[in-house]
Amino acid sequence: MRTLRTSLFLALAGAFILVACGDDDRPAGDSGPGLMDTGPLPDTGPLPDTGPVPDTGPVADSGPAGACPAGPCDLLAQSGCAAGEGCYLGETGAICAPAGTAGDGATCMNTNDCQEGFTCQGGVCRHFCCGGVDTGCPTGQSCAIQLVNMDGTPTGAGVCRLSDTCDPLEQTGCPAATEHCYPNGGDGSVICIESTMSLTEGQDCGMTANACTGGFLCVMSGCRAFCDIMDMDPACPSDRTCTSLGIASQPAWGVCMPM
Repeated sequence: MRTLRTSLFLALAGAFILVACGDDDRPAGDSGPGLMDTGPLPDTGPLPDTGPVPDTGPVADSGPAGACPAGPCDLLAQSGCAAGEGCYLGETGAICAPAGTAGDGATCMNTNDCQEGFTCQGGVCRHFCCGGVDTGCPTGQSCAIQLVNMDGTPTGAGVCRLSDTCDPLEQTGCPAATEHCYPNGGDGSVICIESTMSLTEGQDCGMTANACTGGFLCVMSGCRAFCDIMDMDPACPSDRTCTSLGIASQPAWGVCMPM
């Protein structure tokens, strides 16, 4: 079974436009989505011909063309699987597996502990989304986290999350000691999520915001320390200057950039 990580979509207005990534897609001790192998389904023979399928209208918007992982079923529309099954993300893309009963926000250990349309992320059932598009997310949630392979390549699928209330400058407010606070978009929202690589100042983070450890943000492929641009002494090293992230609702948010 393929092991997946999760990545945080992040777009910052003004000084930088970023795409960023997030925490491991697993509860503690879980190595991935963990679809339970129930063995091959029994061969019930050919299905009876019931005539043409009725037109039920357009399916859910899956974001940019090709954003959702390919496979025999549709992650958002939850179509293409037999009764009692859901469409989940497996080793080869979208696959059908026996559906669980846990709903939005319920605890889980395996991907298909969750109901159709949900996946187990960080030990919690969260709704699938694709391509960073919020369509299909529960009210108040956004397609904030992207599921990626261990090499960092995106699968196209993501999960919906509520914003948190933590402080990225002070690194306070996250409920779990293993989580850090990162900006979650250009609107000033934030999210608590684990660092994937715990990189620090200047280390190459690609485009993955939370490849950097707490107190740092991936900007222009390098981890940069957060700083308070409104502070007369923002505490950047002598060869760095506190540069605004350009978020109108959070004018104090900046990072220490090379001069």
